[in-house]
Amino acid sequence: MDIFQVFLNVVLPVFLIAGAGVLLHRFRPIPVAPLSQTILYLFSPALVFHGLTTTQIPPAELGVIALFSLLLLISLYLVGGVSALALRITDPARRTFIIAVIFITRETTAYP
Repeated sequence: MDIFQVFLNVVLPVFLIAGAGVLLHRFRPIPVAPLSQTILYLFSPALVFHGLTTTQIPPAELGVIALFSLLLLISLYLVGGVSALALRITDPARRTFIIAVIFITRETTAYP
């Protein structure tokens, strides 16, 4: 795929939608918070779902992705387990700690 096709299929639609949002806000200001929450919780998962259902992945690449995911999971489990032992975390808290290490998330709540 050449660079012009990438521009037409990926970059241009994003700029058109962003431009439409700028024009809408200039002529009729709307609150941004509800719109950003809708995009985050509704449209982003829909976009990911659409991408997953329409993307064709060759079986060999799918196997590589699955193997990498499994190796990453095992590696994170080992890192979490060794870290918990080094920190001398007790058993119930150690399991929670390992789960938190395996399922890497970023907390967005700000605490004062």
